[in-house]
Amino acid sequence: MQNLTQHEKRLLNEIDPRSYLAKLGDKFAAVVNSINGLETRISGLDEAIEGITPALTGLQQAINRIKPITHSVKLAGNGVTQIVFGGDTPASFTLNAGPYDFSGITGDITFILTVGDGDAQTATVGAEDAESLDGVTTAELIAVLTRDLSGVVMAVTEGSLYITDVTGVGLASKLTIGAGTANTALGAVASNIYQGVQGLGGAYTTVTGDYYPVVTLIGNDAAGVGVTITSKTSTGIDINCGGQEDEYDADIIVFIPPAEV
Repeated sequence: MQNLTQHEKRLLNEIDPRSYLAKLGDKFAAVVNSINGLETRISGLDEAIEGITPALTGLQQAINRIKPITHSVKLAGNGVTQIVFGGDTPASFTLNAGPYDFSGITGDITFILTVGDGDAQTATVGAEDAESLDGVTTAELIAVLTRDLSGVVMAVTEGSLYITDVTGVGLASKLTIGAGTANTALGAVASNIYQGVQGLGGAYTTVTGDYYPVVTLIGNDAAGVGVTITSKTSTGIDINCGGQEDEYDADIIVFIPPAEV
C-alpha cells in the first residue's frame, strides 16, 4: 500500500467486504438457478423422449401390419382364374355320392377321364363289380375307378366323391371328363375341364382378416385389358380377365397383416 495515494487508501478502506460477498453470493445463486433450470429442461426432454418411444413403437407396429408378398401367375384370357394362398393345388372335382342306379344304361357302364394331356381312360362297371347295378355303392364304384384309372385318387368327403389328380399341381394339373354312359348317374358333365389352382406360396394358407390384392398384367398384349377381383375369401381370390388372348402373365402383390399368417 506504500505506492497508493491517500485518496486510493481512503477508497479501499471504505469498501465493505460483506457487500462484495453478497454480490458474489448473488452471482452464485444465479448460476445455481441456471443449473436448476437446465435440469428442469433436461427432465422435460427425457419425458418427451419417453413419450416419443411408444409413438415410434406404434408406428413400427402399423408398418409391420402391412406385409406384402409377390407372386407371378397366369390368368385365363377371358374368364375367371382362382388363386389360392399357400402352394399350388392339383385339379380335382366331385361326383355324386352313391348309391348309383345304372340299371337303365344300355351297353357298357362307363366313366371316361383324361389326366393332363394323356390318353382318355375308361372305367367300366360290370355286373361282377357290384351286388346290384341299380344300387352300386360308393365303395364299389371307387374300387372300379381305382382299378381302371391311373394318375388319380378317390376319396369321400362330406357326402361327395372327390377325384384328384396326383400327377401334378397348379397349371401342370388338368382333368377332363369324357362322354361316359354313367355321367348322368354320377353327376358328371362331358367335356368339363378341371384345372389345378395356382398358389401364392409362402407361409400364407388362410387369411381371416382383411387383405389387399393388387394385380398387374405384364406384356404389350395386356394393354387396355380389364382385370377385376371378383372374390376375396380366407383361402384365396378370384380374378376376372376380359382380354382376347388365351392367357396373360400377371404379378400379384397381396398386402396381408402378419398376424393373420
